[in-house]
Amino acid sequence: MLGFYYKVFKRAFRGWWGRTRAIVFLVTLLPALWRYFINPTIKLPLNLDEVLFLCVAASIIWSALYVIRAIYLLYADEKTRADGLQDRFTPRINLFLRNNGVQEEKRPTRSKWVQIGVSCATKGELEDCEVVLVSAKRICDNSDNHCGDELVSGNVHCVWANYEITRLSLRPDLKYYANIFHVQPREIVHKLIYSSMNAPSNVKIVPLTRPEKIHLTDGIDEPGQYRLEIRVTAAKGVRTAVESLIFNVSDYEHVSLTRA
Repeated sequence: MLGFYYKVFKRAFRGWWGRTRAIVFLVTLLPALWRYFINPTIKLPLNLDEVLFLCVAASIIWSALYVIRAIYLLYADEKTRADGLQDRFTPRINLFLRNNGVQEEKRPTRSKWVQIGVSCATKGELEDCEVVLVSAKRICDNSDNHCGDELVSGNVHCVWANYEITRLSLRPDLKYYANIFHVQPREIVHKLIYSSMNAPSNVKIVPLTRPEKIHLTDGIDEPGQYRLEIRVTAAKGVRTAVESLIFNVSDYEHVSLTRA
């Protein structure tokens, strides 16, 4: 409590103007103490009693107003600080892409993982975080219109990289990645066997989602552009994060995931 009073008076009488108020307050208060408490029987000439009383009252009121103002400012500062701490530790979701959303490994076999990065936007932990693929549609060439049907029927959950689970608690200051697709080069049978129209593509795309959806698996296994909608959720009322992405694959060497 003493610390609070110290802060109030320090705030009320800081700076040269505050020191001036303190000096005026003491200059008027000391004679009043001497007059009313040390020598209460002394008679001052003329109307000096009334003048001294008015000066002391004015000085006290003047100083009290600044003390009240200092209390208000301290309260505002503490509230701002408390709100800042609450905001700092309120869990929020941050989404990002690394290396155009593609992580490649060349051993034991060449493979690419199409991923979305998730991290804590604040110092609050994200409990039971899930990445859900809610929509996937093929895009026409050189157009933003959706040519294909919806490939996702119901929500499907992406698998967390290195964990092989769909629900994970995320700790602050760490980065996590959820796998969406697995891309591998496909061996091409000699072109003489297939016509140019019927030759299979040289890339194999496998959804890394649960539960497995046959319609998604069959529909995504063709080079082209796809518009994806990702939704990331967490427990304890954390605001859901939604991201629209463009998955672009022409062959194994050209795979990317970008924001729409």
